[in-house]
Amino acid sequence: AILAHLTRGASGVFVLLTSGDEKLDRAALAMAQTTLRSLEKKIKLPEPSNDGPQMTWRLPLRVGLPILVLDRAKPEEAALVRMLLNTAAELSQAKGPIVFSIYGKGRVLPGLAGADLNEKYLFMVAEFLCGPCSCTIKAANPGKDLLMAANWKQIENTLFAGKEPLAMPMESF
Repeated sequence: AILAHLTRGASGVFVLLTSGDEKLDRAALAMAQTTLRSLEKKIKLPEPSNDGPQMTWRLPLRVGLPILVLDRAKPEEAALVRMLLNTAAELSQAKGPIVFSIYGKGRVLPGLAGADLNEKYLFMVAEFLCGPCSCTIKAANPGKDLLMAANWKQIENTLFAGKEPLAMPMESF
């Protein structure tokens, strides 16, 4: 589902990692959904410019900030959960829900948890994801690479070959 959103031009995909506390998880999801929907309407992508770094990805981007829910208790999600929690040392000790943002070709920012999981920080992340490109060297982009089964070159070459869009895996929701 993350890959499907990224290959359809989403600015970033937000993933809510559940905590097991249903009340906290529902409150975090509601806040994130409301905030991200509002930001999708307010944030504008910068106009293309010949100055500075240039986009090399042919995918037309849009202000799209979908959120997916990842149940940390599901054994089949254990590898993804471990990868996300390893984006910052303190996250493995976080007790509540955590929101991660994934952008580009599978780059993940450290998660927002506890007091940092709020509208202000979601806005800052969304503003970064929708802002102008600031560098062309992957190592200079914040976050870490997320291991994904994606042949990015093949995806880019087939995106606009007059074919139907890639199917969105619904079982992930």
